[in-house]
Amino acid sequence: HTVASATLASDGRIFTGINVYHCTSPSPLPPSLPFFLLLSPFSFPSFTKTAGELGSGGPCAENVMFANAVTAGVSSAMVPGILDAQGERVVLTHVVAVANDDRGVISPCGRCRQMMFDYYPDIKVIVKDDEGELTTVSPQELLPFAYDIKKIRKAGDPAKAGIV
Repeated sequence: HTVASATLASDGRIFTGINVYHCTSPSPLPPSLPFFLLLSPFSFPSFTKTAGELGSGGPCAENVMFANAVTAGVSSAMVPGILDAQGERVVLTHVVAVANDDRGVISPCGRCRQMMFDYYPDIKVIVKDDEGELTTVSPQELLPFAYDIKKIRKAGDPAKAGIV
């Protein structure tokens, strides 16, 4: 499962990223493994699948791409960033993720949706609609019931914020 992503900044720069799988990345146990084996003092056979085949891995392509943009001075909701020649904050305007094996444009995973919701709430996310046509949506549209730390802080109590 290889994914690449790209984002466009308001000053015209493009930042890219790819997902990174590594043997030290946490790997989930196969769903068929009985829970009691986790508690057993006895050893059990090692798995034959790689971390990538099990669906685990390191950072997503979008995570790497956003890190590249922030280190180059692009603003986010949490980082002020640099100013362009007109004195405006440089922000990210669009983002897209593309998968291997001719899958083309794909929608971001839940973790990446939450990251966009938190750090880039105004970014336009390029996705395929139900007919397979490219369209843009907001992080809020991708994650309608997002965990919203701003609401929690404002309410002072997670229950009042509708989170719990």
